[in-house]
Amino acid sequence: MKRIFPYVQITAGTVIAALAVNLFLMPNQLASGGLGGLLLILHYLWEIPMGSTYFLVNIPAIYLLYRIYGWQGLARTIWGIAAFSLFLDLTEPLSIYAPTTNPLLAAIYAGLLVGLGLGLTLIVGGSTGGTSTVAQAVRHYTGMDASRFLFLTDLLILAFGAVVLNLEAVLYGLLVTFIMARVIQAVQEGLNTSRCLMIISEHPDDVSQAIMHEVRRGVTRLDGTGEYSRQRRPVLMCVVRESEVVRIKRLVLQTDPEAFVLITDAREVNGRGFTLETDIRPIPFWSQSGH
Repeated sequence: MKRIFPYVQITAGTVIAALAVNLFLMPNQLASGGLGGLLLILHYLWEIPMGSTYFLVNIPAIYLLYRIYGWQGLARTIWGIAAFSLFLDLTEPLSIYAPTTNPLLAAIYAGLLVGLGLGLTLIVGGSTGGTSTVAQAVRHYTGMDASRFLFLTDLLILAFGAVVLNLEAVLYGLLVTFIMARVIQAVQEGLNTSRCLMIISEHPDDVSQAIMHEVRRGVTRLDGTGEYSRQRRPVLMCVVRESEVVRIKRLVLQTDPEAFVLITDAREVNGRGFTLETDIRPIPFWSQSGH
């Protein structure tokens, strides 16, 4: 079952992305970046079939990746490309049922759904091909940074769209691309955001004990030195869920009103209390002290 589930998730992700293309992008004649965006433009001009063409133009990239990495690891990429190509063609007749003709709404929902579909595909090691696949081969053979290659190709495709379609369609396409990238990032990193607190206090023992006892979060003590005063003082580091930040900040300042607290985003947090089960039972909210 564990071997089958990733392919089920890739299939679900490609269905969502294909529906977004045929229900929002295509009916509203919107462009976007990447290979899919280029094929959309060509479809508007000459009505070429999206799905089968998408699969055919990905074959050279698949071959290049095979020459670089071998077949190992390519199975999910090939599955993703094939599934996305298939569902692009299968769902195309649904374009007559487009939920909206407002290009702004279409751009927003297309970005959300394509980002969700691609995010679900990427987190299990799949891919739908396109310019990102080509970028891997280009990086291998030329050493060119993949993100730079993707930026240049997106820029050229959108510029082409501005010439053959209209500038407004491309501006909406930029909105689609931006939303899509943010949603992919959110899906890959998870919706449970975390924060990292760096605390400098004259009373590190009291502060750390308060956090560990009241909030049941671990604290790491680091050695720090003030560059101006040249005095050594400990720095407390604590990674917590976003919902716990206000409570911990209040707790720290109650323990030491002069404490310095730095709060930053923490991404890809793995470990006990976040992605692993914890053996510390959380304190029910009704028994917590009123900090």
